[in-house]
Parts: sequence; structure tokens; C-alpha cells
Amino acid sequence: MERVQKVISKKEVVNIVFLAMNVSMWKYDKLYELLKSDKCFNPIIVLAPRIVDATEVIRQHDIDSMKAYFDKRGYFYIDGYDVINNHGINLIDLNPDLIFYTQPYENAICKQYDFLRFRKSLFCHIPYAFIIVKYNWNYNLLFFNICWKLFYPNKLYVDYFKSYSRYGWKNLAVTGYPIADLFLDSSREIFFPWKLKNDKLKRIIWAPHHSFARKKEKFQIANFLEIYDSMYYLAKELAGKIQMAFKPHPHLKGVLYKHPDWGQKKTDDYYKKWEDLDNTLLHEGDYVDLFKTSDALIHDSGSFTVEYLYVNKPVLHIDVANVTEHFNSMGLLAYNAHYKAKSMADIKQFLFEVVIAENDPKRMEREQLLKTYLLPPNGKTASENIYNEIKQALHK
Repeated sequence: MERVQKVISKKEVVNIVFLAMNVSMWKYDKLYELLKSDKCFNPIIVLAPRIVDATEVIRQHDIDSMKAYFDKRGYFYIDGYDVINNHGINLIDLNPDLIFYTQPYENAICKQYDFLRFRKSLFCHIPYAFIIVKYNWNYNLLFFNICWKLFYPNKLYVDYFKSYSRYGWKNLAVTGYPIADLFLDSSREIFFPWKLKNDKLKRIIWAPHHSFARKKEKFQIANFLEIYDSMYYLAKELAGKIQMAFKPHPHLKGVLYKHPDWGQKKTDDYYKKWEDLDNTLLHEGDYVDLFKTSDALIHDSGSFTVEYLYVNKPVLHIDVANVTEHFNSMGLLAYNAHYKAKSMADIKQFLFEVVIAENDPKRMEREQLLKTYLLPPNGKTASENIYNEIKQALHK
């Protein structure tokens, strides 16, 4: 790794490849812009959709969504992925010096982009989500141990990696979480994603997770199969009081496509239902503006347990049995700042007594958590910290 770093440091221009999987997992806007403005770097986005639990239809949807997202922002990208044959471009042709991998898992994207193929490149990783669980696969995969730079949100993650990872902690830099830059930027123009511009209607997000299908896995936190109908009819029932956005985890559709009781038609029909009512909507992809313009979140997600704290609005966690057994200390801190629900009655109570009544006793707790653990260090944005870490390491 040191030998490769020395070679790259001598280059006049460093090629930095970002392997983009889908819009929801893309966390690099501000970093890309910083690198693009620096003549020492040549950032290149390569579309590399997730293939696990993703049919051709889903992969094509992810590609189309990424194209629209990057085109809107004027970002340069390469679309060389063959959906039908699950085949990517030859990255070697781009002479990649640094490669940012969205996910650390082997086989998450097509084999042409497997990190073991690139012996003359250095690997970087920013977590695609705020990691709140304590399992070995979050810290001690091969990728973590050979990664040049791991960019993580706060100092707690140094301890997690020291506990689980053989080498990964040595390459970890505490920089903050890049999507925080968008949440905390008060000058950023906000897109209003809701159907109705009526401030009397509270804007609620329901964000269900996908972890219910793999029975052999420990990590099972999702309630979707138990409440999918009830949540839709709750939104319909409260049409005069709320709007509700259905914001499914990006992997949920693929999991449902393969589920024996669902399949593609039932899944597509259910997703479409959320577009049909006047006070409901389906929201896939980028979610920063959805969060910033909302009044509350209801979820059983992983990363959103922390990410929604950046907007400091009421948030409800729909519990499963022993859910806290999965969490690391960051996860527990964030979870404890939530309201909790075990039933639809609890969800309804949260909507009426906390959101609609605007009675939010957990507000100060969330605010303190934000100040203590979630703000980027060094008085800079997370993207600036990552950018500076790269420049310093490569002597640029």
C-alpha cells in the first residue's frame, strides 16, 4: 500500500473513481465538487448498480435515476454497465488511482469492479449508511483491512474498529458524515417534494426497512409485512390532518420481488398505490429535501435512526423484539432519542399527541446528541475534512 501511495503521490493529476450504486447511497456531492475544483484531481463517477436482490428492472431503474440526478447537477459520469449481461467497463482504462467503494461487501456490484482486481489503486470508503449495529461484518471484512482510507463520522468508530478489525482502525480518519453537509447547509436551495403545499397538514415520512427475508441472518429489524396495509389505510384515514410519504429502503423492492407471497406485480401495485391518493406519495432516491421539509419520521430503519437527527424533528421507531441487541453504542444513543411503537395504536398516538399537537419532549435530547456526536470535527464540513485528508496524504 505504501509503495502504491508513493507512486500516486508523484502524479500531477490523481484520478479518483467513484463507483455509484444508486441515488440513495450517493453521499459525495460536496466532496465531488471540491475535487472537481482542484486541478490536482480528476474525479470520475462510474455507474455501478447493486446486483444483490436487484433484478434487471431494478438495476435499470437505479441507472436511470442516477443519470437524472447527475445530469441535473452537471456531474461527469460514465455509464458502461450492461444490465442484461451484468457486465461493467474495464476500469483499468481509466487509470484509477483512488477508488471509492460505496459498499464494502464482495459481490455487491459486478465482478469487473471487484477491489481485488486493482493492485495499482488505493481504496477509499465512506459508509453508505450510518452504521449502528455491532456485528463483525460491519468492521472486519477483507475490504476494511486493505482499505487505504476509511472516513467515519466520529471517534466512537475508532473504538468499534479496534474491537472488531485486525487492521482497519489504523486507516480510519474521523471526518464527519458527508450527507450532514447537505442537512446542515442553510444556504442550500430546497426542493419541495410534497404534493400539497398546505402547512396545516403535517408531513410524515414512513421509511420501512427490508431485513425480514433472510431468516439465517441475525439482523432482523423490519416490520413491513405486518403493517404495510395498515400504514396505507392510516394515511388514507387521516387525509385531513397529514400527508404521508412512503420512503422504502432501496433494497426493499428487490426483496419483495423475490418474496413467495409478493413478486413483481404485487410489489409494483403496492408502490403505485402510494402515488394515487391526494395526500400520499412514493419517494425513492435522494431524501435530504424530503427530510428537511417533513414534520416527522416513522421507521424501522438502520441509518435513518441517526440521519433524521440532523433535522431534529420528532422520530418514531417501530420496534421488533430485542431490537436493541443489534445496536452499537451509537445506535443505542440514537435509538434512545426516539419515541417507540409496538403497535398501530402506538403509531397513531404518536401522530396525534406528538406531531399534530406539537408536543415534543424529546427535542432537547436529540439536539444534545446532534451537538455531541454528529457535527463534523475541525470546524469544517465532513467533505472538507475528507478532501484535506486526501490532499495531505498525497502531498497535494
